[in-house]
Amino acid sequence: MAEVDYSTEFNPSRYDFGELYKTLEEIRSNEPFFWSKRYNAWVATTYDTVLQVVRSDRFSIEGSLEAAQPHGYCPAAREELGKGVDWLVTENLLTGEGETHRRFRGAITSVVTPTQLREIKPVIEGLVSKLIDNLEGRNECDFVSDFAYPLAVLTTLRMIGFDDAEKDMHRIPLWVDETFKFFAKAMDDEEQVVAARNAVEFQHYIRDHINSRLQSPKDDRLNAVIDILSSEPWNLSVDEMIITFTHTFVGAGQETTKLALSNMMLHMLRDRDHWLAVIENPGLIPAYVDEILRLDAPLLGIYRTCLEDTTMHGHQVKKGEKIFVLLGSANHDGARFADAESLCPVRPDSPPMMTFNTGKHFCVGAGLAKMEMAISLEQLTARLPSMRLKNDGGVEYEANDVNRFLSALKLEWD
Repeated sequence: MAEVDYSTEFNPSRYDFGELYKTLEEIRSNEPFFWSKRYNAWVATTYDTVLQVVRSDRFSIEGSLEAAQPHGYCPAAREELGKGVDWLVTENLLTGEGETHRRFRGAITSVVTPTQLREIKPVIEGLVSKLIDNLEGRNECDFVSDFAYPLAVLTTLRMIGFDDAEKDMHRIPLWVDETFKFFAKAMDDEEQVVAARNAVEFQHYIRDHINSRLQSPKDDRLNAVIDILSSEPWNLSVDEMIITFTHTFVGAGQETTKLALSNMMLHMLRDRDHWLAVIENPGLIPAYVDEILRLDAPLLGIYRTCLEDTTMHGHQVKKGEKIFVLLGSANHDGARFADAESLCPVRPDSPPMMTFNTGKHFCVGAGLAKMEMAISLEQLTARLPSMRLKNDGGVEYEANDVNRFLSALKLEWD
């Protein structure tokens, strides 16, 4: 068997689930930390190495939003972004460390509070019920477009008070996808320019909503969120609020949850014994949600920048070099997870999964995403128990380097 040159051959965007994690298993055994010419970055694959990078002050999130473009944003794209809010210039949660990170994280956690999660739960239950109502008169669907996307985006919009944005749902997915392409997929110059124009259009949409409430306040959730973000001690500017809404609330809030919901249904129905187990015992749902998030993380990897020369796995990592940190690979590390490739909801001796990162960068929206997944699984198994994969899955993945992006998931039921 010819030796594989991972520096040029590793390309997770082209793999389905089985191929991806089989390849990562081989990499962890043969070359767990290597330089990728494709990503112009080091690639970290083992649990311990991933944990070391994301917890160490020697590595920073600064520059992470540009890292997916090996040669940076092209001048024409930067010009387009300059017509809105350039997130490489304006401080935000996804690029700041130290006091900047604490300010933005504090502002966001002041919006996504335990009390707010309790209050949003019946809203999610109602949304899930309504989406299933829409399915019950049929016998098939594309789960991504018919359920996962509308649930994720509507939950996010309700959480931040954009209730009137439901009429714009045909535009929001394009805006979010185009914005996140910058962080998830290497693009040529023309693609970058198109994505930048859509990202700026999204920003203008958010700015209009914020300015409207600043000029004519209302006693509602959106005004409450704006008041929290703009007041002491957070004092976010309008530009900072715009990036917080586009990237953190609407963007990350709906994008990763949509992917997690789709991954959940794929794996629960690929082996219907799991689906039947939940029908028999709904008490298993929280454990299944956690295990599916480990097994098929919606966010495969994140980027970090090395702040000082260091050595990892015998390699010299220089200051300024990027590391592509594969959270999904860490979740499959056999040194940490017994029978890591299996869907096993009971793992009493396993370490925490890395799906939501860890430490100071642990995902603020983890609780909300898990709540959406659990409520969906509970109601779907109860109301559509015969649901199954259509045509042995109908699984379609989009080419994407960072997210595990199911573009379609065809399901059917009696």
